[in-house]
Amino acid sequence: MFNEVVTRVHKVVTRAHKVVTRAHKVLTRAHKVLTRAHKVVTRAHKVVTRAHKVVTRVHKVVTRAHKVVTRAHKVVTRAHKVVTRAHKVVTRAHKVATRVHKVVTRAHKVVTRAHKVVTRAHKVLTRAHKVLTRVHKVVTRVHKVVTRAHKVVTCAHKVVTRAHKVVTRAHKVTINTLFPT
Repeated sequence: MFNEVVTRVHKVVTRAHKVVTRAHKVLTRAHKVLTRAHKVVTRAHKVVTRAHKVVTRVHKVVTRAHKVVTRAHKVVTRAHKVVTRAHKVVTRAHKVATRVHKVVTRAHKVVTRAHKVVTRAHKVLTRAHKVLTRVHKVVTRVHKVVTRAHKVVTCAHKVVTRAHKVVTRAHKVTINTLFPT
């Protein structure tokens, strides 16, 4: 009678040990997969962070260049206005100062060309500034998404690690129950 009870208890404990062992294997595999995923997401996070830094630096450089060209554009526009006014004055005084008129006309042409060049550069840099601003926004969004994913995977990693510890303890208890020292 006592032997039958011991045999039944032994069967129950053996089955429990098998279940715990299987659970331990499954959680160990899950732990490995999540550890790999964590590494991959961490690497992606580093890459996106670096890209974000680079784009931010480029954005700063283009913003500074845009400011410089905008200032130059203002200066050349003012100079263009001044030269245009001077051109009108010299044209009125054409009979008296034909030579001066020629000099101012040449200066007017030069300033007009410079004005066109700077205006074109201003347009190009404005477009580049817009594009880089969009890229900066996109990279910032991607950075936020990857950071969130990184947090989620880190939390999952912690949960699986805790479950792994619990199953490992249960496994030890089962072994100690089956094979007491």
